[in-house]
Amino acid sequence: MGLIAFALVACQTPVVPPPVRFPVPATPEPEKAPPREERAMPGPMSGNTRNSLREADRLLAAGKKKQASELLYRLLDNETNAEARIEAKVRLGQLQLTGQYAGEGEALLASAARGLPHPQAQKAAWLLALHRIANHRPLEAMPLLAGLDRHLGPESGAWDKLLEVLFANPTPEVAAAFRQALPPPPLGSSHAKRFLELSNAAKPEALESLLMSGALPEFILPFFKLALGDRLQQQGETPRARQLWAEVAALAPEGAGEEERAAWEARLRLRQAPSGETVPVGLLLPLSGRHAALGRNLLHAAQKALNDHPDAPLSLTVADSSDDPGVTRAGMERLLGYGVQAVIGPVFHESAVAAIDIAVSKNIPIMTLNNRTELLGRNSGPEPLVFLNAFLPEQQAEAMAAFATQGRSGRRTAILAPDNTYGKLVARAYSREVTRLGGQVVQEAYFPEGTRDFSPWLKTLTRRPGGATGAAAATPLDFDTLFLPVRAEDARIMVPQTQFFGMQSPEVTLLGTSQWKRPELLAEGTAQLIGVVFCDVDDVAQKRFEESYRAVWREAPNSLAVLAYDSVAILAQLLRDQRSGGPSWRSALVRAGGFRGATGELRITSDGAVRRDYRLFTVDQQGIVPLMTVPAPGGNVGSPGMIPTPAGVVAPPAGGGMDDVLLKPSPRLAVPPAGGGSVPVQLVPGR
Repeated sequence: MGLIAFALVACQTPVVPPPVRFPVPATPEPEKAPPREERAMPGPMSGNTRNSLREADRLLAAGKKKQASELLYRLLDNETNAEARIEAKVRLGQLQLTGQYAGEGEALLASAARGLPHPQAQKAAWLLALHRIANHRPLEAMPLLAGLDRHLGPESGAWDKLLEVLFANPTPEVAAAFRQALPPPPLGSSHAKRFLELSNAAKPEALESLLMSGALPEFILPFFKLALGDRLQQQGETPRARQLWAEVAALAPEGAGEEERAAWEARLRLRQAPSGETVPVGLLLPLSGRHAALGRNLLHAAQKALNDHPDAPLSLTVADSSDDPGVTRAGMERLLGYGVQAVIGPVFHESAVAAIDIAVSKNIPIMTLNNRTELLGRNSGPEPLVFLNAFLPEQQAEAMAAFATQGRSGRRTAILAPDNTYGKLVARAYSREVTRLGGQVVQEAYFPEGTRDFSPWLKTLTRRPGGATGAAAATPLDFDTLFLPVRAEDARIMVPQTQFFGMQSPEVTLLGTSQWKRPELLAEGTAQLIGVVFCDVDDVAQKRFEESYRAVWREAPNSLAVLAYDSVAILAQLLRDQRSGGPSWRSALVRAGGFRGATGELRITSDGAVRRDYRLFTVDQQGIVPLMTVPAPGGNVGSPGMIPTPAGVVAPPAGGGMDDVLLKPSPRLAVPPAGGGSVPVQLVPGR
């Protein structure tokens, strides 16, 4: 509600004690003065106003919500500067949104959002849209997201969120609201690209329901049919998928412009890659020895990626690395004898060193699945030949550093890590990124492995006696976030101990890594863990990958299967893009546009490391819930010139074992002769 109307209500209702509700300064009656918004003036805000906003931030950071609220309401009552009023409304709206008076918070944020494209108005629109989505009000969220997209473009993420809402709520009413929110036709290249990427998350029945609703405009229907065909192909319903693609392909003649991008993509899906025109890529995995089961799992993931990109001119030649550098070197020589132009693997460090030495000497790009970043130091030429596709702990530390600073300089944080190689590696990466973003690591401590009582180190960090009261407890901490790169079982023990030393929300936010996203974290309930924040890959995308993998191979994927899948997917997308021209695929491996992997977007940096976006998670009464995605440092991913082509998986015979697949005769699958187990196996995209 407006501020004046709110004041009238407040006059008739007793004020609830803080912190839930705070007194509202009196405002004039409507008939005696124009609404406050009519008196808002443009131009820069005064120094006093800026100081008031900073003071409000300080009070909020210190947990003094009542004083902060009173200060902000006074500013709203007296301030005429438009920018200052927007900033005050955003702070107040965010404060009220999570309390008993969420309606008032919504009204304040809605008022602030009308100031788009002001950065604080953007924040207001995002907060309000996410609040309405979380409260199952998609129809009210869509106009806000559409407004953000109109002002800021699809790069802002508003278009992505709009599509997520659509796919999650496939009703005629939501389809009609989406129609109102759409940009004017034709659908732009960036909007079309993201539509096809994000439709991967939609269930086929949701896409079909939206198609049948009759509420969608004609110019977007081809993209829905194209996306539905992709999903049906993934489920093995190839005839129906090809029928949908054929309908889209018939929309316009070959070579039409951007507005017929969907038809062009459909024709590519229908077209079979000519035999002999594929790029041979080596796949070096531990198919024998102690880790043969892991190698089989990774091989299945690689074959799934190959079949998910059937129009990519790519074939795989598979050789054994075992867990032995000697076997690895022999496998590399055999792959080179088959003329491979790149190699994916191996997994283990010593094998990776052996394979890299041979690849670099032959000027062959190699993408290892090992997380030892020193392997990247073997790049010596003008263009990298060594690439690292692994879950790098340094990247998770950087994601948490971005959250700790939240884009604001001067933020102060602390670190408590295990005194081992991993702990020091992650702590250094976190500290380096915090400093780069304008924050400061003010305390740092390391505990021995196996520790269960963390009190001595917590006492050092806080300079407080455990369970302190009175003046000791009132002593302010000199940090507002504490980074704890520990295992879930250690975090479960550590968090109650931090609270014993006065480190609890909102005074201090505890931060973790993907190690926290385990059932062990919640083994004793959620009460003391509420408010902690940690990161992991997109859980929705990961679950979708696991379900699809299990449906094909009738087994659960290993945690490293994603890496094998993504490595093949990167090369498949890159080679497919060459049909549109551009630089050679080898020089294009490091490109700003990035790629689409099993768990979301990723890109390769100039040093050869594959970077992923990490999603933030927190704990509430229901358990672990998502917060938001933290893009990998270096900018947004997504290639404006490429629309990824998710396509189907060819199901294996009954039983689903690796031997069944490799030994089944097929015109698209070359197998070794009888007794020729040492000869690499060639795989090409299934049809």
